[in-house]
Formats: sequence, structure tokens, C-alpha cells
Amino acid sequence: MSLNISVVIWTVIDFCLLMLILDKLLFKPLLTKMHARDDRIEEGERKLIETEAEKNRILNEMKAGSDEVTAAIIKSSGEKNRIVEDESYRRVRAASQKADETLSEAAAACEKQRAVYESELLKHMPEYTSVLSDVLTDSGSGIE
Repeated sequence: MSLNISVVIWTVIDFCLLMLILDKLLFKPLLTKMHARDDRIEEGERKLIETEAEKNRILNEMKAGSDEVTAAIIKSSGEKNRIVEDESYRRVRAASQKADETLSEAAAACEKQRAVYESELLKHMPEYTSVLSDVLTDSGSGIE
């Protein structure tokens, strides 16, 4: 086996031509597509990070908004409780005043009735006195 120099030279030339053709037709377009794909992947990752940040911002705003709504509800509830307490206090005070009025009316009626009974007693006092003295004299005569 002998080494033929012309075959080696032609083989090297063919290999170099093949590499140039593959570089122009295969490697450069393939590398261009791979770089474009890498760029799209990086852009997608960047958008994902931005979307996550936006989602977190919106969630924080919603949480802050829900805290404000909760505070407003608590404040409104407190005002309603105060209104109910004020209304209850007014009702109790009105009932107490009505009870005081009723007691005053009852006391006046009792005083009036007492005055009527007293006047009736005083009016009939001479009669009661004579009956009592008759009873006592009759009792006294039986003792002797």
C-alpha cells in the first residue's frame, strides 16, 4: 500500500469544500435558528418574571384593598352597634320615664284614695264614737 499524494491532496480539498458548503447551507442557518430560539426562551423567561411580579403586585393591592374593606366593615359595624346602643338606651330611658310617670300617677291615686277614706272616716267619726261608747257602756254595765 502506497500513499498516493495526489489522492491525499484531493481528499483534503474535497473535505474543505464539503465543510464550506455545510457551513453555508447547514451550520450557519442552524446556528441562526438556535440563537433565535435561545432569544425567544430568554424573552419568555423575562416575561414570566414580569408576569410574576405583576401578579404579586396585584395580590398585594387586593390584600391591601381587602384590609381597607375589612376596616370599613368593622367601622360600619361599630357605628351600627353604637346606633343600636343609642336606640336601646333611648328605649330604656323612655320606658323608665313611663314607669316613673305610672308610679307618680299611682302614688297620686293612692293619696287621693287615702284622702277620700280619711274624709269618710272623719265624716262618720261621730257615729263610730257613739257606737263605741254604747258598746263600752253596755260592756261596762255587765261587769259591775
